[in-house]
This record gives sequence, structure tokens and C-alpha cells, in this order.
Amino acid sequence: MITYHAFDYPPPVKETQPPIPGTLMVYRLLPAPSVDIDSLVVSQSLGTEKAALLHRWEDNPADMITELVLRDLDSAGLFEKTVDQLSSARYRY
Repeated sequence: MITYHAFDYPPPVKETQPPIPGTLMVYRLLPAPSVDIDSLVVSQSLGTEKAALLHRWEDNPADMITELVLRDLDSAGLFEKTVDQLSSARYRY
């Protein structure tokens, strides 16, 4: 049996102040150099049986965090525009 895990929480509320003029680009966060896998798997033995319960990230944790940061900054409305590194938009920050 495999149980999948993902980060999830509600986005922040929109700021009431006017946004900072300009576009913010969020680059993909990278895991530490010592982490050489894209997903974490934790195996727990179930007593004397050969079966194991596996816990796995639903996606690469660095990608999940990058997407949540991008979502949160966009939802908060801190900048006029927030884009990811694949965007061709000109950015200031």
C-alpha cells in the first residue's frame, strides 16, 4: 500500500494596500545538494510480514513548495504581477 502526501493549505488573503509596481519572478526552488532524489519514500515494516507501508510525496517537494510560493504571492497581490521562471514576461524583482 502506498500513501501519497502533498503540501496544501489555504492561500493568503489579498493585501488591502496597493501592489508594488512591477513583476516578481519566482524561480524554481532546489533541494539541497545532499538530496539526490526527487521524492521521499519512507518504508515501515509491518511486523514479521514482508509487506511495507510506503509514504511518498505526490510530487517533487521542491516543485510543490515553488508552486505554493508562487500561488501565495499571486493571491496576496503584493506585486502587480507574479510569474514563474518559464514566463517570457519582463520582470523587475
